[in-house]
Amino acid sequence: MPKRPPRPKEPFILWWMPVVAVIAPLIWAAWIGASADADGLEEALMALIWPGVALYFGALALLWGGWKIELE
Repeated sequence: MPKRPPRPKEPFILWWMPVVAVIAPLIWAAWIGASADADGLEEALMALIWPGVALYFGALALLWGGWKIELE
């Protein structure tokens, strides 16, 4: 019986996934900052913190889940 070649170890998370996931919070914060009545920078920073963190981890989870499903 021939031996199978060793399967290459795949990374837990690809390098581009966090980069792509950060796009949604940045767009959201820019939108909130641009549409704020006063002190747009403060509003943009607050939007980047919340819900930006949730958007980031949600997008990262979706990308990772889709990648894992595609592999199996």
